[in-house]
Amino acid sequence: MNIFITGGTGFIGSELTKNLIAHGHHVTALTRSDASAAVATANGAIPVMGDITSLDLISQQATQADAIIHLAFDLRFPKPGTPFEDTPSGQDQAFIKTVGDALSGTQKPFVITSALGQLPADPMPTEKTAAVLDDPAFARSDRSASERLALDYAAKGVTTCIVRPAPTVHGETAHGFAAELEHLAVENKSAAYIAGKHWASVHVADIADLYRLAVEKGLPGHVYHGIGEQSLAIKDIAALIGQENQLPVKESSVADAPATFGWLSPFVSRDIWGSSSLTQQELDWTPQGIGLLQAIKNGHPES
Repeated sequence: MNIFITGGTGFIGSELTKNLIAHGHHVTALTRSDASAAVATANGAIPVMGDITSLDLISQQATQADAIIHLAFDLRFPKPGTPFEDTPSGQDQAFIKTVGDALSGTQKPFVITSALGQLPADPMPTEKTAAVLDDPAFARSDRSASERLALDYAAKGVTTCIVRPAPTVHGETAHGFAAELEHLAVENKSAAYIAGKHWASVHVADIADLYRLAVEKGLPGHVYHGIGEQSLAIKDIAALIGQENQLPVKESSVADAPATFGWLSPFVSRDIWGSSSLTQQELDWTPQGIGLLQAIKNGHPES
């Protein structure tokens, strides 16, 4: 297939691009700069200059492609008073509508990225759990409306499906939230955690496999969970970070989280976990990468 991808030069996107090409697909990657275009080319993709707000270009690429995978999302906080259409959520929804309209009636695969953080944490969510979280702390990365919009197109002749990656995606060493937690620990001279809170995790090679399987075999209107380890205690992550960096480990509270964790506080103050059993069964997906704790250890080979 000729696959058009956004976010194709990021941590997950680069791995996914290589995975798709290794399995015989051709990849066109949306790139925002010459540097990103160089990365896309090095990964084996054809770069197309633009961003997710380049809606005419997006519509054209969607029409030409056999499938679309949407990874890109702006995680920056919008300034107060920013019009909705200029917020990350507004831009995401405009992108989904543009692609959905272009693909209506074609049955082409359209894989959209969401987030486990949009789900209520109790009980542990499954692929059947609707994204309905109403939490101001997550307003900048609200994917709930995007999910609903994308899934509406399943009834309009588009093979839309959702991938919800684990909140922390790692490689052979720690990355993402786990790396930020370690950075904060070194900066604050102690590894902090909030008792009773958990993260799901997944290896980047496994999540790349999942996106490929979703575009190859995903069913319209279905949701898939990119989860390798469904429930890691943040306390255990912090304890290992403390051990590897020879730092004390301390318990924090939800009330103190903003001062201790900064922008990461909403993500350590609640469970962001889930099951991927239905995903594994439906797509024949088996996570095989090392776990997050081993990845943290790998980042400290001399400890």
